[in-house]
Amino acid sequence: MADQLDDMTEDEILQRAKKLQYSESRPDEAQKLYEHILTSPRFSSDQKDLASFHRGKITDQTFSRDNGQQSTASDAVVAPTSDGDKLNEKFSTLRTFASFLKVLAILNIIGGLLGGLSTMASGAGLLISFSIILSATFSFAICFAAAETLEVLPDIEENTRRAAKLLKEKLE
Repeated sequence: MADQLDDMTEDEILQRAKKLQYSESRPDEAQKLYEHILTSPRFSSDQKDLASFHRGKITDQTFSRDNGQQSTASDAVVAPTSDGDKLNEKFSTLRTFASFLKVLAILNIIGGLLGGLSTMASGAGLLISFSIILSATFSFAICFAAAETLEVLPDIEENTRRAAKLLKEKLE
């Protein structure tokens, strides 16, 4: 098998592994190909992420088949199978909302500064201008801190999963 892989491009190897994965009688060969992809320096990190994702699907399919369950593509929630995995698809809504909060924070500070300066320029009073700028700064800090908190949650989840995996391996 190693001789055949030397003659194939990286994309051809990935395609072959996917075909073997969905063939009823050959998921073990696909598993071996995915292992080769993950350990070989010849593949890019994107290709390794893709192989890791598909390798996780094989594990889910094998578990479902062994327990007599019917598996569908929509049932698959794939946990990371290697330390380099990123949970991009799993937390996309959370990341989108964090980006929205950052934009809102920037608009708050810009609007507050412009409002405070225009209030000061119109002669409404220094205290009112100062309170507008201060409240805009406070609002900016709250929105930006909330966005940063939302961005760190997926990292906490990934690190917790990694720590549990290492602890489990250490106990075995």
